[in-house]
Amino acid sequence: MTPTAVAEDVQVPALIVPGDRGRLLDLPAMTLVRGRHTAVVGPSGAGKSLFLHALFGWLKDGPDAVLSPRDGGYLMIQDPGGGLTPALSVAGHFRELGLGRDWRARVTAVMARLDLDAVLLSRLPEQLSGGQRQRVMLALILCRRPRWVVCDEPAASLDRDAERAMVALLKAEADHFGFTLVFVTHQGRLVREMADQVLMIDRGKAAFFGGVAAFFEAPARGVHADLVAAWQARDAVSPPPVSSDEPRLLHGRVALGYGDVWLVRDWPLHLTPGRLHWLAAPSGAGKTTLAKLLAGFPEPARWAGELALAEKPLAADWRLRSVEHRYAVAWLFQHGHAAFNPHTPMAQQWKRLIAGCADRQARPLAELAQAFERWREILGLGSLDFARSPATFSIGERQRCQLLRALLLQPRLLIADELLSALDVLTRRVLLDLLRRFAEERQAAVLLFSHNPDWDTTRDRRLLWPAG
Repeated sequence: MTPTAVAEDVQVPALIVPGDRGRLLDLPAMTLVRGRHTAVVGPSGAGKSLFLHALFGWLKDGPDAVLSPRDGGYLMIQDPGGGLTPALSVAGHFRELGLGRDWRARVTAVMARLDLDAVLLSRLPEQLSGGQRQRVMLALILCRRPRWVVCDEPAASLDRDAERAMVALLKAEADHFGFTLVFVTHQGRLVREMADQVLMIDRGKAAFFGGVAAFFEAPARGVHADLVAAWQARDAVSPPPVSSDEPRLLHGRVALGYGDVWLVRDWPLHLTPGRLHWLAAPSGAGKTTLAKLLAGFPEPARWAGELALAEKPLAADWRLRSVEHRYAVAWLFQHGHAAFNPHTPMAQQWKRLIAGCADRQARPLAELAQAFERWREILGLGSLDFARSPATFSIGERQRCQLLRALLLQPRLLIADELLSALDVLTRRVLLDLLRRFAEERQAAVLLFSHNPDWDTTRDRRLLWPAG
């Protein structure tokens, strides 16, 4: 099949994609209407990203492409780092587009609309925050005057102000250039504000395809109704900040920066045992830099200050920490791609991890194996084929695998960098309940970075990020 001319509606053929355990996708033929933006929603791991990849012919056993760059169709993938070349500067990415002699003026104008400073052009992708990388990828697409823009969670790595700016920009650019959006999201507000029609995928099948009003006003039973109800109940009052007179598990003062620029100065950090702590701050403010410091990997950041964990000094360098402190802190990466060996079957990695935990914790191997299976089911990983390598898993699946590993390690401090960003609202609630229960039973502190907090005002605490 040759790519459909994007000046017309896109006719998507029936998508039947086989997998190791049945069909990964089993969707009927459908029409993506030119000028009508489509939101793709559903539980984590349901097949949403697979559907987008199928539109561009990226699936090994899937159909030919119905969208392609040569006809004005562009796909912005979910992982902010996966779409950029690590060794190429941001400016180098734009130069490769062949935009002409005035490319820099055109690029900086688009970047400014996305709240990206032109100074970022000289940097490498690894020197940008996740939100900045995501906006750079969008800028690369907008500079090519697209006709169809397909986004896998366009706002997942952005703070709320940047998210609103991106939504407004996407609307304005879509109206100006006449392109049509197809986007995956876990946020009901984005569906209401941006979409004209909704495709809901559940376990690889179409649970709904129709207008936005019908999706919200007349939800069917099951996952559809649960998802709409959860979106409607999601907004909550902010919980109280951490009080200095509460019990302390981690405490101290830190300063973080790069070169001559300080991100935070003399910031009091205080985490309470048995609690989940939320830290919300703008993209690029330094949240991941803080996570690296707490995990023992502060370089290349500049830092100063002192920290104590369970009243014992916590070294900033992992190599200088005691054995107790090395195992006391667990860091969950934002997208999970660096958490596991991408080419070794997960079953082998779990086997080694369980054996190591049993030896270090002096617990019977059978007891740990039983706990592993229990947590696996709670996290919705029971049907995931661990004979496969983690490179074949979705971002949401890798994030849940990270959490499963942390639960086995039993840390005193669990740091989760946007753990919930790639998860639907129902799965988020399951994970949050599990994290709160873990913190209470273990008397651990959980530090969760999130642009979209799901507060529990009776059990959670909020960290106040300084202005600078």
